[in-house]
Parts: sequence; structure tokens; C-alpha cells
Amino acid sequence: MTLSLEERCLRLLNTTRFVTLATVSADGEAWASTVNYVYRSETQTLLWYSMSDARHSRNIEQVSVLSGSLFRTDLGAEAPPVGLDGIQFCGTARSVPDDEVQSAHESYYRINFPDERIRAQWVLPLAEFKQSEKRSFYELTIEQLWLLDLDRWSYDKNDQRIEVVLPFEGARL
Repeated sequence: MTLSLEERCLRLLNTTRFVTLATVSADGEAWASTVNYVYRSETQTLLWYSMSDARHSRNIEQVSVLSGSLFRTDLGAEAPPVGLDGIQFCGTARSVPDDEVQSAHESYYRINFPDERIRAQWVLPLAEFKQSEKRSFYELTIEQLWLLDLDRWSYDKNDQRIEVVLPFEGARL
């Protein structure tokens, strides 16, 4: 079965758990960080938490524009011909304000740990996520997105990207 570009994007966004974010400080210093995220399909955003004083967190507070990538190399026959697939993107991020933290907390843990017993082992107290505390939730809105061009790779082994039009309108997985 061949997936559409939107279906490939949604499969990757929903099943990959780590994304590498490239942020920049107000002084122009670049930084890359890998974070554990979840994809919120209702808002088409990525959600994660980090220490509030982490370098990428401070960068997001200064400059909200960032880029990133996520890849899966374990897809086997699901992603012919190479068994991998990936996304690169640009967007804007923000720290989740205190009045939205409870919803973010619930979404993050429910999506990341669907099994309630496992979730109970990993969930951190909500109180640790207020903006005045040591952890913050962050939300990323993807504004441009590119997929690996697997057809081009099959044809001539050129490593190219295909831009995917956002938002994802009809595709669901």
C-alpha cells in the first residue's frame, strides 16, 4: 500500500517520539537539542517539555523561529525502498502559558503513554510545569514541512526533499 505525502507525514509525526530542534539565541548562537515530543492532531502541533533553563528553552524565549528534523530508520517494508523516512520543518515555538498547562500536561502524558499503568510510572506532578517552576511545556507550530523524496531516491539515489502543503486537510491515520 502506497501512502500519500500527508499520510506519510502523519505516520511519522504520530509514531516518532524524538525530534531534533535547531534554535538560535538573540545573539545568533545556534543550538540543536533532541526532545521527546507528542503530536497533537487536533491542533497540528508538537508538544514537549524541557527544563526551563535549558539552552534551547532560553533560545525559544528569545527567538521563537526554529527548524528541526525527525527520522525513522526502522520502517522496513513500510517505507520502500530504503526502510526509512523523515521530515524536516521550520516553524515557531512558544512556552505554554500557565492557563494552558493543565491541558498540555494531560495531552502529553496521554499521547506519550497510552497505557495508564505505564503513564502512572512516568507522569510528573502538574505543579512542576508552571512557568515559574523548573519545567515548561513548549508547543511548536510547523509552518513549512519537507519529506524525503523516496521516489527520487529509487530512481537516481539523489537525496532530495518534497515540500508538503500545510495544514493537513483530509489525511487521517
